[in-house]
Amino acid sequence: MTQLRPGVSGDQAIKALEELARGSLTNLWNQVPAQTDMALPGTMLRLVVQYDQWTTSAAHDLAKIFLDGSAAARLREGRYDHIVGRVGDPFGQARLLGTELSELHGYFTVDAPNEFRELQARFQRHRGRTLVLDCNDLLHYQRFDKIPWARLYGVGVVVVLPHVIVDEIDTTAYNNASDKMRTRARGVYRLLEQLQDEIDDKGYADLKDGATLEILADDLGHQRVNNNDNETVARAAYLQQALDPGKVTVITRDIGMRARARTWKLRAEPLSPKYLIPSDALSVADLDMAVETITVRHTQDQADPEV
Repeated sequence: MTQLRPGVSGDQAIKALEELARGSLTNLWNQVPAQTDMALPGTMLRLVVQYDQWTTSAAHDLAKIFLDGSAAARLREGRYDHIVGRVGDPFGQARLLGTELSELHGYFTVDAPNEFRELQARFQRHRGRTLVLDCNDLLHYQRFDKIPWARLYGVGVVVVLPHVIVDEIDTTAYNNASDKMRTRARGVYRLLEQLQDEIDDKGYADLKDGATLEILADDLGHQRVNNNDNETVARAAYLQQALDPGKVTVITRDIGMRARARTWKLRAEPLSPKYLIPSDALSVADLDMAVETITVRHTQDQADPEV
């Protein structure tokens, strides 16, 4: 799946691809002379230079939309080297250029946009906010099926558990975590197991007050990123490509994870502390003490109101 830049939606990507194809690409394609054109040799000298410049300009425009370079790389794959390097054969150049631009037009108006249309169709049920949870939400808060998600986040809210979170719960249930965490993880896994048949049948499970739960399974061949928190944020960004920016929210009490999510133009916030398991809650005094541990006072700074 082609990765979009943070904050760019699938609709914006589709629009950019189609504008490129129907604008500058079509203008260039329309200039390719017919094989019977007697002025073809001179025309091709100019047109090949124009084509080369267009691939550079188009790649620059695509880089504003796409994070990876796969769409831009398509501009100079295939016949590019043969077209630019076929000096002395204007008729061959014209034939190759016409074919190449025709295929690029199909790629940018059909193949590439359809990738995002299919993604949008996959998540078309998401009408309200989409909440992506991390492992701590499941282990340190009230059981997820008892939280009033729709009352907190609005009608149509969808709670999403990335595949990596399910695996992390499984690992916690049987690794060297504390007895308390192992027991909680097994409880979470039991709840998920009870909902699995419904998820298998419908693609989601109904939760309290109209909210629904989905498990975002890894597609075949999916490559996870380097740690579970980053993978969770990456999967939230993947969802954002299908949905309007702002609809996807990462729910976590991990400050660092919230910061990483926001660099991807994702909303990020903790679940209300009222749902924390009491023994896991950090008081205001605890948080103030944490700030105090990184506070260094210098006598000469006391007069400075900003210190």
